[in-house]
Amino acid sequence: MSLGLALNNAVSGMNAAQAGLAVASQNVANANTDGYARKTQNQSAQVIGGIPNGVSLDLVTRLANEFLNKELSNTTSNYQKAHAANEFYQLIQNLFGAPGSNSSLADDYAEYRSALESLSNNPENAALRFTLVSKATTLADTINNLADEVQSLRYEAEREISASVDRLNALLAEVENLNSEISRARAASSSTADLQDQRDLAVRKIARELDINTFVASDGKMSVSTKNGVVLIDDRRKEIDYSRAATATSSTVFGAMTVYSLNADGTRSGSGSELVSSGVSSAVTTQIASGRIAGLLQARDTNLPDLASQLDSLTNMLRDETNKIHNLGSAFPPPNALTGTRSVALADAFQATGTVRIAVTDSSGTIVDLQDLDLGALGATTVNGLIASINAALAGNATAAVTNGVLVITADSGNNGIAINAAGTAETGTGENFSKYFGLNDLFIGTNAATLDVRADIKSDPSGLAAGQLSTTAIITETGVTVGDNRNIQDLAQMGNTTFSFAAVGGLAAVTATIGNFSASIIGLNAARASEAEDLDAHRQLLFENINGRYTAATGVNLDEELANMILFQNAYSVSARIVSIASEMLDILVNIAGR
Repeated sequence: MSLGLALNNAVSGMNAAQAGLAVASQNVANANTDGYARKTQNQSAQVIGGIPNGVSLDLVTRLANEFLNKELSNTTSNYQKAHAANEFYQLIQNLFGAPGSNSSLADDYAEYRSALESLSNNPENAALRFTLVSKATTLADTINNLADEVQSLRYEAEREISASVDRLNALLAEVENLNSEISRARAASSSTADLQDQRDLAVRKIARELDINTFVASDGKMSVSTKNGVVLIDDRRKEIDYSRAATATSSTVFGAMTVYSLNADGTRSGSGSELVSSGVSSAVTTQIASGRIAGLLQARDTNLPDLASQLDSLTNMLRDETNKIHNLGSAFPPPNALTGTRSVALADAFQATGTVRIAVTDSSGTIVDLQDLDLGALGATTVNGLIASINAALAGNATAAVTNGVLVITADSGNNGIAINAAGTAETGTGENFSKYFGLNDLFIGTNAATLDVRADIKSDPSGLAAGQLSTTAIITETGVTVGDNRNIQDLAQMGNTTFSFAAVGGLAAVTATIGNFSASIIGLNAARASEAEDLDAHRQLLFENINGRYTAATGVNLDEELANMILFQNAYSVSARIVSIASEMLDILVNIAGR
């Protein structure tokens, strides 16, 4: 081997050691960089004309484990879905309180019941009437606030879905750019290792938002699609379109999430592929199985609407059953007018059975005028016919009319009041008693949990509570209503012990239960679901951390190994440098010998 060849080998060895040391130092510097995979300076023996001629530096490559990389994407998607759902369940727990807590819906209902029982034992006590109205208002406010918060959480999920779509579009653009850079680098025979790291990191961020599959073509470009086959990137990226709803209510129609192809100028082409359909929550369908968006959709369209429907079921039973009893009673003194809550028109059909007693009383409860109206004897008639019968019997003392779309019965004298006893009556279509059917003496008003309230005039004047009942035997000039009558308020108090048939709703099975027990069931079910969501979140996180740990161990930087490599490169460099020095000395000797 000639001295020139030795020098060439040594110099190439020094260059290889330098290159290896540079890669090792780069690995050490990025040991804690997210998404960085360990790089290797590849080298091979260089042979020219069959004669060894030092070392050749090949492309820098990275340690990669595609199986673990795909598993990491899958576990990332599953974990993010569970984590998003758990976030919202924990917020629900904060709203409702744990079972048995003193700040729960069930506790407010228990205090309302206690106020009913106190007033039933002392119906003349004005302070107890005020307390009852206050507790009823607090209960209604609690239900309102819960209903509002549920919709607020749904809107928060909607906002986060929109933000996820924005992140996805930015990440798809990033992957498209990296695909182009990798393709150009491969064509120029340059290393693509760092570019691949950046692309894999971007793809894992995509997997946080939704479940994906990936494929790398022969030119180095990566295609990305959802698990259900909707392409997100091929030769060119796609664009995901989503318009965020302005609000969230039980009737909100959410927009569709659609993937569009893009032309070279960035404009959309084609009709697009639907990822998530439009519609109200119960009608929304999705092709996204996991990822944060899937968890947010689950919260927005399933978990929170379930809770809203449970609250509505509770509200409707509380309102209807309370009003059914309250409409059988009378306040003392009776109010000057009874105003209905059901929308009616004069031409509306009205048919009922039983006899309703309608009385006009003075401020002391003494009957001034009355009518015992046999509803069955009226036969098939209209609201107008009913009004005519009332006005004919109570002419000069009371007037019935449809005002602002509701039935109103008013005492003609401002000093008198109206009392009704509708026990035993039933409207043919609904089975509701006469007063309840028209809503003449409701305690609670509102159409759902969000609008439940105590009737305004009772809130301002608790004497409007129907604690007693109009006598069915007293005649004109006799006492029809007394301040000490507690019959109706006792029935309201006893309602707390009555079981009602609740239909299956929002994950709660059909059940026969008291209103208090049903409210406790709502809290209990959502507490159980929150616990399950928390456990699933922890389990998915454990799986994610396990796969991530395995991936990091397989592809990440090992500082001890890099230190050993740096020592190896240092020694190799030193030896190569020594060879250069020795070969140089030998050349000097040869030159001196030749010069003699």
